Amino acid sequence: FNIAEAGQYDLRLVFYEQGGGSELELFAAPGSRNTFSETHFRLVGDIARGGLQVGEGNVWFTDHFDDASWTAGTGGVGYEASGGNYPNYFDIDVQAEMYNRNGSCYIRIPFEVGDAEFSNLILRIRYDDGFVAYLNGAEVARRNFSGEPAWNSTANAGNADEAAIVLASVDISAHAGLLRQGTNLLAIHGLNLSTNSSDFLISAELVAGEISQGTVAPHAIEYTEPILLTGSTHIKARTFAGQWSALNETTFAVGPVAESLRISEIMYNPADPNAEYIELTNVGAETINLYLVQFTRGVQFNFPDIDLAPGEHLLVVEDLVAFEAVYGPGLPVAGQYAGKLDNAGEWIELLDAAGQVIHSFDYDDDWYEIIDGLGFSLTVHDPAAVDPIALGDKGSWRPSVYVGGSPGFDDSSDAVEPGAVVINEIMAYLPGGADWIELHNTTDRAIEIGGWFLSDDNDELTRYEIAEGTVIAVGGYLVFFENEHFGNTNDPGCHVPFALSRDGETVYLHSGSGGVLTGYSERASFGPAREGVSFGRSPDGTGSYDLVPSSQPTPGQPNAAPATIDDP
Repeated sequence: FNIAEAGQYDLRLVFYEQGGGSELELFAAPGSRNTFSETHFRLVGDIARGGLQVGEGNVWFTDHFDDASWTAGTGGVGYEASGGNYPNYFDIDVQAEMYNRNGSCYIRIPFEVGDAEFSNLILRIRYDDGFVAYLNGAEVARRNFSGEPAWNSTANAGNADEAAIVLASVDISAHAGLLRQGTNLLAIHGLNLSTNSSDFLISAELVAGEISQGTVAPHAIEYTEPILLTGSTHIKARTFAGQWSALNETTFAVGPVAESLRISEIMYNPADPNAEYIELTNVGAETINLYLVQFTRGVQFNFPDIDLAPGEHLLVVEDLVAFEAVYGPGLPVAGQYAGKLDNAGEWIELLDAAGQVIHSFDYDDDWYEIIDGLGFSLTVHDPAAVDPIALGDKGSWRPSVYVGGSPGFDDSSDAVEPGAVVINEIMAYLPGGADWIELHNTTDRAIEIGGWFLSDDNDELTRYEIAEGTVIAVGGYLVFFENEHFGNTNDPGCHVPFALSRDGETVYLHSGSGGVLTGYSERASFGPAREGVSFGRSPDGTGSYDLVPSSQPTPGQPNAAPATIDDP
């Protein structure tokens, strides 16, 4: 075979030897690597260097597999790289083997059974973030993983730390017949959310028994009358008529979760690419429980048993360590999601406990330039008023007020509504006169623009800083001149002097505070200029950001009509 492009590749070579002999030679053509060593590859059968026995790479979970070279010990398996409490739940530390290396861990737990005649079998397990469990070579349970597991698989969804340390009970009584007298094997493929996840945990036990007629498990409820559910609940039920029936399961969504839960902020392109987050808000009048609510598109996350009071915010993050390095500890984080938000925009879907859609929409990175790589988040204007169907529209969103967004709090009191201040008219070619830029307040309230910025360079948006205390009156106009303001090096706000190009360009307006950008932005573009002809919005204060030639300049006043073909 031939590899046409340079790069690193994993090759699986299967060969069979007949007539004696046991040698395999691998040759490489000259290139980026023309020799091979044990650090570059290893044979599947090279047990001394960590490989699996030939032909048994996919049966490590069977009892006849030779695990003599594996790390051995008692207790749970895991690691903790972020100062959490997982060390209380494991004795075998695998941080060196897993952290930033692999999201999978193979665990084999042999045990003895005297009497194998059991009808009730429960797997009790702590897990972060998922697992596939096998009993004597047969799969019996899995959580947060779908598909065929591989040696480097990762979980499809996260399991929040507070849920991971609680022994979850998984009824595997349907597989009780796999038990046998003597030696048995429980094998667990532990799955972390990602290779760089800050922690991992698998701690398991099997509980077997025989349920006598007329008795139920201590934690079960005997059904004699309707049961009142106070929150979303996953119900498991059996009937007993001489013998126990098969297990039946269903989920009930309780409370106004779909009516009250709203996505209120998305940080999809942060300065630290691992500090992504999604914020949710309870816009209802009563506390809701998010148990079994889940993100299924864009990212994957299953919410634990957690309450959200009216007006409160809750966060799900990509990487808790990276998130807290930026924002500090103590914010209301429900857990880490699987996957990564697409900087180019993508579809997000949120379902309630019964699988009904709460949100299903796509966002677009073209909506606001300031969000695309400058560290601002995408924020819903009014989560309580927005129609969930409208979240796929730009008009439902605005940039966050501050760089880094507002995880866990509402920044709307500091926000300026889109279109409040616009670049309304410009002059780029006035022989004997100065270039000028006119701003217009389109609202019915005065707006202070002190600390805001004007620029003609998208890579240098803070070229001219407007003086503190500058106010545009209700419906008013304010003109900035090249010779007095943005091109005047004696003006303290002129950080990088500039003039407007008569060949056409784009002018940028951004809000600011303390010398840094905040989240409001506007821009206006114009083409090649004719002498003495300004460019303006038409009608005045409205229209797109593409300005059109005006029939006459009107600095500080409403715009004149657009120029006609007969205008000089």
